[in-house]
Amino acid sequence: MELITIAVAVCILALLIVLLTIYMKKKNETKREAWEESIQKQVMQDLQSNKKRYNLWKLAMKESDGVEERCQSLYVKYCVQSIIGEHEILNTVRL
Repeated sequence: MELITIAVAVCILALLIVLLTIYMKKKNETKREAWEESIQKQVMQDLQSNKKRYNLWKLAMKESDGVEERCQSLYVKYCVQSIIGEHEILNTVRL
């Protein structure tokens, strides 16, 4: 009887650990999405203020064949990826 009680307790503990792991992963994903969204908003503001990263703008222009809307979309995408990469390389992301 005592062995069954211990087995049940171990199963409950394992289940709680799994649920906590899932919860923490989801929480971190939500934080990361919010962080990426804030970066995207900043890039959009910089674009509207004509503060562009020249090489990324040039790449976006090339890949968009000069279509302004497509170019802006690609530029924002590239900038966000670049900024995220910079933070990850410098290990400054604390989510």
